[in-house]
Amino acid sequence: MKKLSKILACLSVGAFAIAGAVTLSACNDNPPKAELVVNENVKTEAAAVVEYVKTTLYTASKAGLSKEYTVEGLKAETGFENLQYYTKVATLKNFNKVEKLRLGNQNFTKEQEVAFSIGNNVFIKDKSWYVKDNTLYVAAPILQIELAFNGEIEVEGVKATVSLYDSEIAADGTIEVKVPTAFAESGNTATQVEEKNEYDVHVKDNESWFAYDFGAEADETVLTKSKETSDLQYGVTNLDQEGEGYVLGQYVVTYGKNNIEEAHTKYDGKTYEVSVFDGQKLYTTTINITVETQA
Repeated sequence: MKKLSKILACLSVGAFAIAGAVTLSACNDNPPKAELVVNENVKTEAAAVVEYVKTTLYTASKAGLSKEYTVEGLKAETGFENLQYYTKVATLKNFNKVEKLRLGNQNFTKEQEVAFSIGNNVFIKDKSWYVKDNTLYVAAPILQIELAFNGEIEVEGVKATVSLYDSEIAADGTIEVKVPTAFAESGNTATQVEEKNEYDVHVKDNESWFAYDFGAEADETVLTKSKETSDLQYGVTNLDQEGEGYVLGQYVVTYGKNNIEEAHTKYDGKTYEVSVFDGQKLYTTTINITVETQA
């Protein structure tokens, strides 16, 4: 009787007649399963967008740009009508809502804006992903570096493997942290922690910089990621530094424009996970920053 009552209730709520036809769709106890259908061309399409970011946008960053831009804002500033940053990753089927996405090991919310450096202190600050017409689009360089850690995406609990590489990326590459001699004289140091892939970086002079050495050649262009609890930033960097065996440098305060007290407020006591992806291998290290205030 209970089963019959349920059927009759469904008929009274969900049934309607059009020329004698009856539908019971309102009583479907098994809604369609949410699915991710990965774009079969995602590997080549993402690679093409990353190449565009590494060349066209990096070159554009040298042409008088000097601030943060949304993708649309950068498009307007540069005049590039077909500016590329996002790539199609998957078609979404039967999702009621999409509020969160995991790329590899990193989670992103729907409205979260992420800074991406295109070089020369110019940033795209925009969403790392969005959904349009049931299609998931992701910032291609963020997709590439995150899937070098773990080649899986997850949308609202639904997982899918996204293959961007011909073979598994070796994630055991390490970065050596150095302080260039000319600036070490100011009292800045980088000391390895107990033979771990971790460094204590001590800063007395905020116009100085420390550097990462991972055996790359100058003029190579790489993707970078820097993560601290309250700060997540990505970028593309051309390794054009000359000097003592290092090719990728970092100021504790951007280009030394702020004073040491500001550096202390922003960086002192922070621990950053730093990664560099050269397309073949993922290099990582952890840095603990101490900033000494001036007397």
